[in-house]
Amino acid sequence: MHQAAENGTKDPAAIRKQLDAVLASPVFESAERSSRILRFVVEQTLAGRSAELKEYVSGGEALGRPESVDPRIDSIARVEVSRLRSRLEQYYATNGKNDPVIFELSRGSYIPKFELRQAAPEEPSHLLRSEAS
Repeated sequence: MHQAAENGTKDPAAIRKQLDAVLASPVFESAERSSRILRFVVEQTLAGRSAELKEYVSGGEALGRPESVDPRIDSIARVEVSRLRSRLEQYYATNGKNDPVIFELSRGSYIPKFELRQAAPEEPSHLLRSEAS
C-alpha cells in the first residue's frame, strides 16, 4: 500500500534521492531517453512547473527536439513516455519493490505523481513466537 503525497511539497530531497536510485538501476542504465524524460519531469514538478509539462515541451526540452515540432507528426515523446511507464513498472516490481518513494506517470499525463510507500504494520509483540520454543 502507498499513500499519495503532494507533488514536490513533502520532501524534495527524498524525491531526488529516489530519482537517483531509479536512474542508477539496471532497468534504466541503458535507457538514456527514459532517464532524461524522468529526470526532466521530476525536476520540473519539484520546481513548481508541472502545469507546463506537455508533450511538445517534454519532447523538445527532454529529448532535444525543437519546440516547433508538431507532436501529432513526431510522436517520439509519446512513445518514450510509454516506454518510461513500462520501465517504472518493471523497476518497482524488482529493484524498487521496497523503495520508500514511488514515481507514477498516469496514462495521458506528463506530470509525475510521488507516492510514499506505507510500511507494513508490525505485529504486536504478544503475537510473535519465540525462537526458543
